[in-house]
Amino acid sequence: MGFHLTKNFDSPYKAINVSDFWRRWHMSLSNWLRDYLYIPLGGNKGGSIGSIIVMVIIILVIAGLAGSWMVLAISALIIAVCILLAQFVKPFASWVTTNLNLMITMVIGGLWHGASWNFIIWGALNGFALVFYKLWKRISPWEKHKSKWVIRAWAIFLTFSFITFTRVWFRAGSNSSWDGLNETHDIGSEFLSATTMLQQIFFHMDWSVAPLVISGYLNVFVVILIGMIIHWLPSTFKESYRQKFAALPIPVIALFCLITIFFAYQVMSADMHPFIYFQF
Repeated sequence: MGFHLTKNFDSPYKAINVSDFWRRWHMSLSNWLRDYLYIPLGGNKGGSIGSIIVMVIIILVIAGLAGSWMVLAISALIIAVCILLAQFVKPFASWVTTNLNLMITMVIGGLWHGASWNFIIWGALNGFALVFYKLWKRISPWEKHKSKWVIRAWAIFLTFSFITFTRVWFRAGSNSSWDGLNETHDIGSEFLSATTMLQQIFFHMDWSVAPLVISGYLNVFVVILIGMIIHWLPSTFKESYRQKFAALPIPVIALFCLITIFFAYQVMSADMHPFIYFQF
């Protein structure tokens, strides 16, 4: 239609690891966090004074959310233990300084979505996963064979499963009402909302209602299925039909747009939920 937009997603569910996923997902935000937070703090070259300052600010924010000095005491104890270990175990010191900025960036990325414990946990889980992958790829016996389709499929499945798992906390954190956006946050209730979902999924899943759910939300499942099929099409093929669509007569493009808007309206929820980023 004549508009050229910056690419923001690059088939993220094709990612073969968490690092690859964050290079593909919400690229504008990821690049902004990298360029204006991660690299200025020192990147993977080591921690800096800025890293310590930002870490202290994060701890104070978390303590404020908790409304307890106990968080500060526990954080101070953890930092003291890390400093002590770093004095005697040099590899540990190097590991901490090179991964501190990564953890800070992901936790702030979580806080950016909203001042909720679940967003902090979601960001921290992704940060831990990125740090773990950096360690794992050094010893992984499959890293050199990731071009093989079986290993690649397994890596994609694991990455997709982990990302989906962490979104339980993300979704629980975004489950606020309009009136509840400015209320105080209780870590017990917010964490419990996510763990309750996981408990239901893993221990009390009722598959007997699956046909009823599918029939009741058939349009939604059709959209998801179409989206996943398109997602897995080769990039060159998708670019070719985009160009063909752009070359169609304006009335035909307008008709397609109207049909798409109508179809999207049909699958919209009847209830209005607050836009997630309003919590920022």
